[in-house]
Amino acid sequence: MKIEKVFGREIFNASGFPALSCEIVLEDGTLVSASVPSDPLMEEEGFFVLRDGGTRCGGRGFQKAIHIIDTVIAPVLIGKIPEVDRGDALLSQLDETSQRSKLGANVTLAVSMALCKAQAASEEVELFEIIAQLQGSASVSIPFPLLEIAHGGTVAHNGLPFQGISLVPVAVGNFRTALEYALTIFHTYKELLQADKKIFTYADSGGISCVYKDVFEPFDYIMQALKQTGFDGLFVIGINAEAQKFYNQLSETYQWGMESKTAIDMIQLYQKIYDKYPLYSLQNGLAWQDFKGSKDLYDALGASLQLASNDGFCHSATLLQGLDTQKVTNASIIRLVGASTVTELLEAIQFCQTHGLNTIIASSEGETEETFLADLAVGTSSGQIQAGGGSGSEFIAKYNRLLFIEDLLVSDLLNRA
Repeated sequence: MKIEKVFGREIFNASGFPALSCEIVLEDGTLVSASVPSDPLMEEEGFFVLRDGGTRCGGRGFQKAIHIIDTVIAPVLIGKIPEVDRGDALLSQLDETSQRSKLGANVTLAVSMALCKAQAASEEVELFEIIAQLQGSASVSIPFPLLEIAHGGTVAHNGLPFQGISLVPVAVGNFRTALEYALTIFHTYKELLQADKKIFTYADSGGISCVYKDVFEPFDYIMQALKQTGFDGLFVIGINAEAQKFYNQLSETYQWGMESKTAIDMIQLYQKIYDKYPLYSLQNGLAWQDFKGSKDLYDALGASLQLASNDGFCHSATLLQGLDTQKVTNASIIRLVGASTVTELLEAIQFCQTHGLNTIIASSEGETEETFLADLAVGTSSGQIQAGGGSGSEFIAKYNRLLFIEDLLVSDLLNRA
């Protein structure tokens, strides 16, 4: 089945800012759509992002990107059978720059994701099946959810330097049970804050934002919630520190509230948290530029914790290989915006997996209700997904998609009366 139309659209993300969507219509009238998070991380990773500039939507609009899709990319794809590998190759021919400085990485990624969905529709299979096929995998698996419960950092602006704290299920039989239990803990956590007359709100990533007296207080509330629900022992804890957000590269220190901490100070803090709470995973515990600190962190806690990172190297095979050799991480965070095509994204995941790194498929800032992330986690058997907190349809949509996939794989869902 061939492609009949390709066009771009501007939608709005979870924060009410513009986001880019690509639509593909097949010759039988089937319409598929794929949208890309409008996350500044894409630019931080070194990609060129095509935006309007100027004053419209604060310069965040995507009319220029839409024009590129409609006038440059669409004529190349129309009339062709939707195939991701060939489509991505065509996109690379149109823009051979590594930063996608002609078309924009957000443009090529949106088109590539839409092509992947169009291929699944054309072949009458699920999206995760196409992804598994592209990976050369004969089987798939459902990930377990890292549900974000407490937020700080740049998504909350509440004085807590950590970007987020997550619930990580262990010894839970399936995804549905893990999600149900995690959401029960999430709501209990909120009720405990209310009982203590704590003022809170929901952060942009779907977790709870509250002003805490110190860094240990949100962990204490989590432990209370686990005990009250009876799920203690079934969950451990993950931290997404995003330390590069509060790292001063000139002074090589971390701005922790009113204090400046060295890498050693930060490592000692993580050690205290590990000693006091059931900590399992630490993401971006130190800035990726702080190589010596990252090496010291791995030497201190790498045997005890999942130490995950994305910034600066997770989508660069050369850097990743070098860092893996030096042993500064044992897991990689994979975000859609860390690549400019699905092919590049899958290559990054495969590279991590073949080099013994755990992979965490993670949502981004500026998320939409796009559920591609869920199929990506299943199709690549990544094992872990961090798709946001327990509030906001743009995050719950991804978890709901995983519920559907699990039902599809373990029951006769589509043949029910």
